[in-house]
Amino acid sequence: MKIQLDDRHTLLSDKYCFWIEETIIPKDSKQKPYTRRVSGYRPTFSGVVCSYIETKIKTSETALISELAKEVEALKAEVLNWHETVSGKHDD
Repeated sequence: MKIQLDDRHTLLSDKYCFWIEETIIPKDSKQKPYTRRVSGYRPTFSGVVCSYIETKIKTSETALISELAKEVEALKAEVLNWHETVSGKHDD
């Protein structure tokens, strides 16, 4: 399975698990875009979303709790938007 979550993120799966990849577009136009996995390899959709959020938080470079709170709120909005995107595709 391969579902586009937004312009950069894709949900993928094999017969065992799910994972999320992000498309990276290098600033140097001579380099080609590439993808990297930005979540764990998890057996459930909710598990892979939690893994994505945990990875983003753990790799945050923020130094203040107030900044981290803003990042968490932005992550919530991003993931909720994925739900709307995926749900909207099924309504057709």
